[in-house]
Amino acid sequence: DPAPAAPAAVGSAAAAAPEAGTKVSVDSMPTGARVFRGESYLGKAPVTIARPPGDDAPIPLTLSLPGYQDRLYTLEPTAGPAVTVPLAAVDTGHRDHAHRPYRPIGPTRLRPGAVAPRPAADPAREDRAPHVDVVAD
Repeated sequence: DPAPAAPAAVGSAAAAAPEAGTKVSVDSMPTGARVFRGESYLGKAPVTIARPPGDDAPIPLTLSLPGYQDRLYTLEPTAGPAVTVPLAAVDTGHRDHAHRPYRPIGPTRLRPGAVAPRPAADPAREDRAPHVDVVAD
């Protein structure tokens, strides 16, 4: 009778699983930005990026969210398990209007025979001459 084969040693180098790489969770502030690695879309933040074992190269990422400037971010090999990338809002120049309280402009039609009211005096424009109606003879 042939001798039974010896079982493989548990924990030996031949039976060991391949070394697992590191994973980094990348989020944006505000959350929900689209994350790209080059031209490849990785998903909406937060996304998990797996780094292969032994890969110490920085990973260039682009984060994009409507209403915010696109952000180029380099994920360094020394990054911790979670990274949050702040995004800057796009300055549209219309921000002042968005924060003013609503003020109705008044009626748009006049009743027959009604006279349009004059605008109230603006104290900021006191340096200008008062309005004078010129009547032709």
